[in-house]
Amino acid sequence: MPQALRTVPVTFHYRHGEHHLRFRRRTIEEDGHNEYMRINYAPPFQGPLDMPIDQVEPFYHAIKAFTQLVSHIDHVYETRLAPGDLVIFNNRRVLHGRTKFNPNEGERHLRGSYIALDAFRDRWRVLSERYHPDALA
Repeated sequence: MPQALRTVPVTFHYRHGEHHLRFRRRTIEEDGHNEYMRINYAPPFQGPLDMPIDQVEPFYHAIKAFTQLVSHIDHVYETRLAPGDLVIFNNRRVLHGRTKFNPNEGERHLRGSYIALDAFRDRWRVLSERYHPDALA
């Protein structure tokens, strides 16, 4: 993976209603043992570049290669959800998105929810101990 994606922080913005979130993160974050831990990739929310000029061109080359890689048909899984379907995934480990939608051809309703990973793991351990005590051994 190109070095720029692991070293250059990117600014992200999200404004909606009473919220204005802003944060800076590297595109690919490692755990300190060269293990990829998080992917921070959301082009629609990417803010203005805030990096030294000598890092701009390497970053753009790297993010272009990354975009081509994750957009390649061999790396994309698509499914159509039916009413009542539920999808659960780690928001920082799975790249995800929605396809374009034409409101003149139907309706779309999608509800998102977030939970902190520690809270999820806590609840999973408690329920596993209660219903499947051997699973944690």
